[in-house]
Amino acid sequence: MVFHAQVGLQNDRDLTPGVRIPATQEPELYEHLRVEGNQHDVLDGGVSTILVFEPTARDNSEAVLNIVEGALRSGVRGLSVGCEDSEFVRITGYLVRRADLEGARAERQFRLDTDAIVAQVLANQPEFLSRRPRSV
Repeated sequence: MVFHAQVGLQNDRDLTPGVRIPATQEPELYEHLRVEGNQHDVLDGGVSTILVFEPTARDNSEAVLNIVEGALRSGVRGLSVGCEDSEFVRITGYLVRRADLEGARAERQFRLDTDAIVAQVLANQPEFLSRRPRSV
């Protein structure tokens, strides 16, 4: 049997699954990677650390690459990297369009089945989209 540390489901409240640090509670970047990196090897099915960067990171790809290399050296095996103003957002293993999330919040009809799952996650964890954006 192989365990995988998936990020929360729609009925998860006040907890973080696996080894992930809850959104909005992320420590400084080096500490975040050290804490999560130490846990990746105990879950053979994988863990994906999620980092969200400020838009200025687009102009400093070498610094982002250095962070990714440092994460791998600290034991991180899976890393999702995004930008806080990206069109796509990762939630519960899905990539969803930010516009669809806004539509779900406005209670418009869902475009995809996954939008309904995401809307449930956001109803239970409204801070989920408030990951700490990292600067480089």
